[in-house]
Amino acid sequence: MEDNNANKEILENSSNEENVLNEIKNNDISYENVENTSNEDASMEDVSNVTESFKDNSMLLERYQFYKSQIGNDSRAVVSVVNKKTVTMFIVFMMLCIVIFVSCMVIDFRNPEQYELSAIGDSSALDTYKEDVNNNSTNFDSSTNNGILIEQYQTPERDDSTYMNDDGTYTVSGVAKYASDSIIAIYVSTDGLNLNGMGSGIVFSDEGYVLTNAHVIEDANYIIGILQDETQINLSFVGMNSELDIAVLQSDNKDIPVATMGDSDSVILGEDVVAIGNPAGLTGTVTKGIVSSINRSYITSDDVERTYIQTDTAISPGNSGGALLNMYGQVIGITTLKISEDQTYEGLGFAICINDALECAEELIENRFKIGITFNLQNNEIEIKEIDSSCSIANTQLKKGDIITQINGQDVTDYSTVMSALEGSKPGDSVTAKVQRRSNDGLTNEFYIEFQLMPYNY
Repeated sequence: MEDNNANKEILENSSNEENVLNEIKNNDISYENVENTSNEDASMEDVSNVTESFKDNSMLLERYQFYKSQIGNDSRAVVSVVNKKTVTMFIVFMMLCIVIFVSCMVIDFRNPEQYELSAIGDSSALDTYKEDVNNNSTNFDSSTNNGILIEQYQTPERDDSTYMNDDGTYTVSGVAKYASDSIIAIYVSTDGLNLNGMGSGIVFSDEGYVLTNAHVIEDANYIIGILQDETQINLSFVGMNSELDIAVLQSDNKDIPVATMGDSDSVILGEDVVAIGNPAGLTGTVTKGIVSSINRSYITSDDVERTYIQTDTAISPGNSGGALLNMYGQVIGITTLKISEDQTYEGLGFAICINDALECAEELIENRFKIGITFNLQNNEIEIKEIDSSCSIANTQLKKGDIITQINGQDVTDYSTVMSALEGSKPGDSVTAKVQRRSNDGLTNEFYIEFQLMPYNY
């Protein structure tokens, strides 16, 4: 009874395990050793060893052991079990929330503007979606790769509003759509076999007239054009002005869409512009920029000063003769050159003002002339093949098989040198030519002829 009363006193004064342990520590008993003795699985040998080591404190040790035997009935053990269950339930709840969230994220929101929100339980939106997918099964591609489903959808069909801004201007896509077909690629050759150069051209008349730069075709004996759909067209020479770097050609295809001509005097500094051309042979290339300067005076490599529209639009070899357009789709310039010394400069492109180009083109068309001959190119010589009897040159000593070596004092060896010698001429002008005639015995006779240029449509 006396021991039971002592144990009861200890339990009352030590309301928790921490107080008991502190009391043990105050009596110089190792907590570690005491813990070992409280283990239900500890051997009797271990308990006896501890008891032997702390025999001076046996009463206190017995009290601690009694307290530990009552721990199974302690409410804190119940609390511990409750806490574990609560944590487990919380984790499961959070995992369910994550699964629901991820499921919502993978819902197919393709073209959400096509489907109105429907009330809960209304399947009309789902039926509309399924019907759209079935009717447009060719508009997307589904494939699997290692179990991953990949779906690709075509962009919704665009209408005119896609290409137009609210202020009446085109978007870049709109300019490209409505102007590109009027811009052609130009390829030139001296022998008809090998490519010697390329550029771009603008169809500006329903009669098939094409604007380009003179430097694009100045060495050409053969000129062809390529449309956006890769259709090849033949181009004939009309005239050129090397000083202004403008040339006019004419296509044998009169069905090519005609570009809309703008007013370069109305160009605004900083306005958006688009360039379309054939850089590096890449027909129909579209680039975008702004007007960097108006009426920019610049001296070219051939020491000629001209006035240009300056732009930061990307211009590359092959763009020459192409179009610089405003956002109304109107041609305001002919892209001509860029400054790129040692690749130091970027964004310095220049276009001839369309007002100047059209004035020159009209003059070239009006003054278009013909000599009245056709010829073969043999060993850099112009050998006469045919003579037009309606032209002035038919009244000279010239005969088939003769060779023209000079025109107006300039040596001529091919078509381009003939056109260069006659540049700036007009119908009615007198021309002097030097001619060689070779006999069968190898003798060569030289003489001069004089004739008049005839109107092209004479």
